[in-house]
Amino acid sequence: MAGWRKRVSRWWLDDLFGPRHEVRFALRISTRLAWLRLRLWLRRPRGMGLRRHWPKPVALALVGILVPLGIAAVLSLLFPQEARGVAAAFHRLFTDPEAPRLEWREAAQILLLLIGVPSAFLLWLFRDLNVNATLDNQRKDVNLKEFQEIQMRAAGAIDEKFPAAARETLQIAALHQMRAFLRGEYGKSFQRPAFELLRARLVASAEATGSSIVGNWLQDWRERFRRLEGRDATRAVVEMKREIAGARRKLRPCAIAAAEQTILSEEWEAVLRGSLPLAGSAFDRIQLGRKTVLSGASFIDCRFRLARLRYVHLERAELSGAYLEGAYLRGAHLEQAVFFYAYLEYASFVGAGLDRALLQGASAAGARFTSASLRFATLADADLRGASFSNADLRGADFLAAELAGASLRGARLEGAKLADQDASLVGNCAGATFDEATEFAADWSILPESEREAARLPWLARGMRRV
Repeated sequence: MAGWRKRVSRWWLDDLFGPRHEVRFALRISTRLAWLRLRLWLRRPRGMGLRRHWPKPVALALVGILVPLGIAAVLSLLFPQEARGVAAAFHRLFTDPEAPRLEWREAAQILLLLIGVPSAFLLWLFRDLNVNATLDNQRKDVNLKEFQEIQMRAAGAIDEKFPAAARETLQIAALHQMRAFLRGEYGKSFQRPAFELLRARLVASAEATGSSIVGNWLQDWRERFRRLEGRDATRAVVEMKREIAGARRKLRPCAIAAAEQTILSEEWEAVLRGSLPLAGSAFDRIQLGRKTVLSGASFIDCRFRLARLRYVHLERAELSGAYLEGAYLRGAHLEQAVFFYAYLEYASFVGAGLDRALLQGASAAGARFTSASLRFATLADADLRGASFSNADLRGADFLAAELAGASLRGARLEGAKLADQDASLVGNCAGATFDEATEFAADWSILPESEREAARLPWLARGMRRV
């Protein structure tokens, strides 16, 4: 019963707020992001300064309200006649238009009480915050000396009189000590230097483990096989897949690199969602889970080679020029994400949500989009040679000038898709793929006569496609 209700709910949402309706779909994504960010905010230790102080004024305000009420309750029990008389007097004061007006002194006293007490609370709060800020500034000198010492050890500048194993242990310990500076617990002034050190360490670790070799080999592969089509392109993609899989198996273990990956995985919010400049950073082999919310973040030209980003929220993320070769993004939320000219070779998007995503010009040879949702996605000019779209939802997707040599469309839904300039003979398996009257197989589809439309459909029908 629960599964049936979920399917009905999803059908209703897709019908009313699906990718077909651009504005409504954008509203749906915005609502989801607002809810995710609210949940994220509830988990993060923000506003600690205010949280440290709010109990005091609240307690004083409660005392100021509850004590008079308690005294009034006790007096009403002890002196019921007098209490009723006082209550009647107040009732006449506020309801009887002929009741005597308050003297200006009495009105001034009430006004002072109503305005002065909250103002006093605010002044006290600001004074307390200012005192704490002054104390924080005084601690900066001490923190600076500590930071400089930790920074040197984290960078590997450790006395060589220690054995190699001890130096490695000290460096790992220093890297973990940097986490507090990354989170900004010692002030914003230390956050940027701590991040720059970690960023430099990540580049060095990519060299040490060998993950940078994948990028170097792929750059050479792109230059050699950029223009290949047909069977030659298929063979080149198979070779590329084999090389990446082999490179993954040959990665060298490194305890320091593993510690850096742990820091990234656990401190993702401070590093990836803060105000730090991330463009061009290397996050190769990073591992992030389903509770990671990076929606709307900018990762222009960043490296996520061989990363594991299962079920990560990246809605509307900016990933133009990013390197995600061999990355694993199973079930990731990538609706309206931008992969403009990104590098996605052999990346896995199995079951991912890419509705209305922009993959224009992306290099995605050998990528796996099995069972993914790419409704109304833009794949124009993309290199999709050898890519797998088996059982993918490609309704309304745009393949204008994309390279589909050897790509698998087996079981894919292509209703309303744009395949105007594609050669069916170059595309791989099309068995079971579906299309409808709105699927475009030729230019100027809307004005073509039905006889020419049927002629354009014939090669695709011969490859195993079927009309619905």
